[in-house]
Amino acid sequence: MKVVEVTGSTNEDALKAAAAGAAEGWAIASLSQTAGRGRLGRAWQSPKGGVYVSVILRPAHGYGITRIPLMAGCAMAEAIATMCCAEGACVACFPIKVKWPNDVLVNGRKVTGILTESRDGAVIVGAGVNITTAPADLPVRQQYPASSLLAETGTAPDPLTLAETWIDCLLRRYTAPDGLGDWPHWDALYGNPVRVNTLHGLLEGTGQGIAPDGALLLSRDNTLEPILAGDILP
Repeated sequence: MKVVEVTGSTNEDALKAAAAGAAEGWAIASLSQTAGRGRLGRAWQSPKGGVYVSVILRPAHGYGITRIPLMAGCAMAEAIATMCCAEGACVACFPIKVKWPNDVLVNGRKVTGILTESRDGAVIVGAGVNITTAPADLPVRQQYPASSLLAETGTAPDPLTLAETWIDCLLRRYTAPDGLGDWPHWDALYGNPVRVNTLHGLLEGTGQGIAPDGALLLSRDNTLEPILAGDILP
């Protein structure tokens, strides 16, 4: 894993490395970004106090890339729970969830965002984790307010160790027959009212897990409607 103190965007660095022929599993981590971005081109605040990491995947033709962001979220939840769980406590009981399609929550507050981008056969998976950043210094959000691991758990894992642990968890899931087999354990939306803004308008229903391709399953009028892309609204 390449490590830098600051960069513009780790995802952009990884895209350039992939274009230059970097192998699957190549990764970069930074302690801050000056031009971080989120989904749909949104700015991603990347101050010191977090870690920002991107890894290159080169999935085979036909691989369900819509599942990769969910695997990345589960991998991060697994890594955080392992590193922040108090000694002797049960990792399975740690209050961490993954909100489809790309957020990791602790105590219902967002501590991690996932950004997946693809170009020329490579898929770049990026993650930004708030570790010690004060919640007051993070963007205001109506639902799932932004927070940090220190604020929510009282612990601050080493940023680079957390990045390496996440990469290991992600690659293990990515190469497994079913890297999302434990999704129900991490699912923040299951059984809850959900409002999602899609390309076809606002849909409301109850979260019912995910389809094999990673689509959100929304129960509406006694039917299950799969949603491949959208934003969860308050």
